[in-house]
Amino acid sequence: MRRFFSSWTILSSITVIAIILWSFFSYRWILTYHFDYTYFKDWYDHSQWQIPLSPRIMGDAELYQLSGYSLVTGGSPFQINPEVPPLVKYTYGLSILATDNPYYASAFFYFASIIGFGWLSWLAFPKNKSARLLSLLLFLLNPLFSSQIGQVGLDLPQMCFLFFHCIFLFLATRTATHTTNQKIKHTSFYFMSGVFLGAFTATKIGFFLPMIVLVDGWLLWQSKQLKWLFFLGLVSVVTYIAAYFPYFLHGHSLIEWLKAQKWMFDFYLSSHFSYLPGMIFPSLVVGYFIHWTEGLTAIKEWTVVWPVSLILFFWTATQHFLSRKKTVVIKSDPKQTQFWNYLLCLVAGLVIMNIAIPFWPRYLLLILPFLLLIASKFLIRHRKMMFLVLALLLVQSLWYSFAQPQEMITLSTAAWQTESYAEVYNFTTHATQQKITRQNFVRTLQVVQNNLRDPDISITTHPVHSWPWQNEVVVPIDVTYHTVLGNVDVPSELHLIREYNQWKIDWQWHSVLPNFDSYSQVILTQNIPAGGKLITSDAVTLSHQGSWPFISVIPNKVQDSEAPNDELTALTFAQGPAIRVNLFVTHPGDLKVPIGFVIPLYESDTLQRLSRDPSIFIDQRLTRVYDSTVSQSPNLNNVQNWEQYHLELFGQMGGQILIKKPSGEKITFFEKEMKDGQNVILPQTFQELFDHQYAKTK
Repeated sequence: MRRFFSSWTILSSITVIAIILWSFFSYRWILTYHFDYTYFKDWYDHSQWQIPLSPRIMGDAELYQLSGYSLVTGGSPFQINPEVPPLVKYTYGLSILATDNPYYASAFFYFASIIGFGWLSWLAFPKNKSARLLSLLLFLLNPLFSSQIGQVGLDLPQMCFLFFHCIFLFLATRTATHTTNQKIKHTSFYFMSGVFLGAFTATKIGFFLPMIVLVDGWLLWQSKQLKWLFFLGLVSVVTYIAAYFPYFLHGHSLIEWLKAQKWMFDFYLSSHFSYLPGMIFPSLVVGYFIHWTEGLTAIKEWTVVWPVSLILFFWTATQHFLSRKKTVVIKSDPKQTQFWNYLLCLVAGLVIMNIAIPFWPRYLLLILPFLLLIASKFLIRHRKMMFLVLALLLVQSLWYSFAQPQEMITLSTAAWQTESYAEVYNFTTHATQQKITRQNFVRTLQVVQNNLRDPDISITTHPVHSWPWQNEVVVPIDVTYHTVLGNVDVPSELHLIREYNQWKIDWQWHSVLPNFDSYSQVILTQNIPAGGKLITSDAVTLSHQGSWPFISVIPNKVQDSEAPNDELTALTFAQGPAIRVNLFVTHPGDLKVPIGFVIPLYESDTLQRLSRDPSIFIDQRLTRVYDSTVSQSPNLNNVQNWEQYHLELFGQMGGQILIKKPSGEKITFFEKEMKDGQNVILPQTFQELFDHQYAKTK
C-alpha cells in the first residue's frame, strides 16, 4: 500500500506540472494578443453601453480591458463600467500598460488560484498527500478553471480572493494566543483574511458577501472568537474603500463616493431579468441550463466530476447534519471538524444564493473548488471509482483543450448579420489583417451595404466540427441580402485556419458577393414600376404613386446629434434609437444615410428648418401618396392594411446588381424584370369605408 501511494504521488506530481504546461499551451494565442485602445474606445462609444439598441455588442471581457486601461491612465472608476468595483480592473489595466496584454494578469490569477487551492487542500488533508494531489488534479483538469487563462473576467480573481480569505480565517482560528508573537500572528491572520474579503467584494458586486460573513460568524462562534468578526469586517470595509483611493486623490469627497455606491446598488436592483431560478442544478448535473435570453444552452466546460461532486456534497451534508455522525475526516480532531462544517455551510450558502439570481456557468467557480475537496475525500478511499473519474475527466479535458470552430463561426456570422464589421475583423487570420487594415475592411463592407440600399442580411452555415489534428476546415455558407429587388443569395465557402489553437477566417471577398474584391464597386440600379391606384367604388382615390419628400443625412456633418434626432423622429416613421444606430454605428460617416419618407401630415415649418441644416438632404422620391382625409389616423392605417392585401398595386421593382472592377469591367450577377402595378377598385364606397370618420368631417 505504501509503495502504491508513493508511486501515485510521483505520478500525480508529474501530471500536475504537465497539466499546467498543457493548459498554457492550449491558450498560447494569448501571447500574440495586443490591446488596441483606439479600436476599443471606438467600440465602446458605438456599443450598446453608449447607444441604446446598437448592434455592436461589447462584452464584459472587452469592457473590463477598456475600463482598466482608463483607470490606470487617470480615468474615474465611475466613467466606464461604473456598476462594477475597480480593483481587478486596475490589475488588467496595469498589465496592459506594462505589456500591452491583459492576459498576463489572467495568468497571474491562474497561478495564484493554484497556490490558494493547494493551500486549502493542505488544510483539508494535512496528513494525506495523496488526497491533496487528487484534489489538485481534479481542480486543474476542470475546463471551467483552465479556460480562465483565455478570459479577462472577474470570476477567477474573485475565486482566488475567496480562497485566501478562507485560508487566513482558518489559520487565525487555529493559532494560539499565549505569547506576544502568537498574538501578532493571530492578528495578522485576521487582518489578511479581512483584506482578501474586502478584495473579494471590490472585484464584483458583493451579492455573496452577506452569506460569507454569516458563515464566517458561525465559524468564529464555534471557535469562541466571535469578537474578531468586527475586526474582520472593519478591515474588509477599509480594503473595499481603498480600491477607490485614486478616486479620492482626484478631489472627490466621501459623500460623492457614497452617492456613487448608492447608484451601483440601485443599478442592480433595477435590473429585471425573466429567468428560471435553480438553473445551478441542471448545470451541475447534465451540463445544460436555460439562459434568460437564449433558451436551452449547453455548457461546454461541463465534466463528469460536476454531478459526482454534487452528489457527494449532499451525501456528506446528510451525514453531518441529519445523522449523529459529527465528523467526516478525523473524528478526534475538532479543527478538522470545524473545517469541514465550514466548507459544507459555505457551499450550501453559495448554492442557495445562486438559485435566486440569474445564473451563468462561470459563477460555479466559487463553488466547484470546494465541491472538489469534498469529492476528493470520498474518491481517495475508493480507488476504482477514483481512476474511472480521473480517466473520464482527463479525456474530457483534453478534448476541450482543442478549440472547435463552431463557436467562432456563430460569433462571427452574428456580427456580420448585424453589420458589426469591426468585430468581424477580429475573427480573421493574421495574414488577412496584414493585407487590409480594420478601417479599410469596415469601410469596404459598409460601402457595399450602402450601395445595396441597406438590406437586411441573413447567414446560414452548417454545423462544423474538427479533430485535434485538423488545422484547416472549409465551411459552406449562404449569405442572403434582402434587397429592394428581392432576396439575393450568395453561396460560398469559408476557409478556416487554426492559429495558435484559435480558429480564424481566411477572408475571401467572394463570400460577400460573387466576383467582388476590396477594389471593386457594387452598383444597384432600380427600375421603379408605375404604381396602381387604390380606388373606392364611388371613384375616390385613396392612394396612388407620387413624389414625396425623402430625408437623408450625412453623419459627419451632424453637429448636435440630439436636436435633429428628435425632429427626424417627429417627421418620419423612423424611431429615435434606430436613427442613432443608422447614423453613428452601421454606416460610413461621409455617405448619405437614408432615414425615410416624411409622414403624410408633417409640419412644413419643421421640414423647412431641417432643409437648412448642412447635414440633411431632402429630395423627392416615388412612393404611395394618400388622400388628405385618409392621412388622418386611423384612416391611414386602414388604407395601408388594404394595400398589403392588394400587392398588385405596387408592381415589381426591376433592376440589376453589378460588380464594377477597377478596369471598368461590369459584371451583372443579379437581374430582375420590372412589372407595373395595377389599379384596385374596392367594393365599398368612401363613406362606407370611413363612415365614422366621414361623419365627423361633415
